[in-house]
Amino acid sequence: TRVGKLTSGTMSPTLDEPIGLGYLHESYADAGTEVSVVVRGDEKRAEVVVPPFLDR
Repeated sequence: TRVGKLTSGTMSPTLDEPIGLGYLHESYADAGTEVSVVVRGDEKRAEVVVPPFLDR
């Protein structure tokens, strides 16, 4: 089931893992919700977080 759209992504040098931005249906947008994203045909697990991604 499609619940949103990934609009951008990159590797975070600070977190040493991929990060992405996108749009989600509001019923999936709560922090901590696990979703799957498809990047170049490869399905990956992702977690919804509230920006900023890390504490300063």
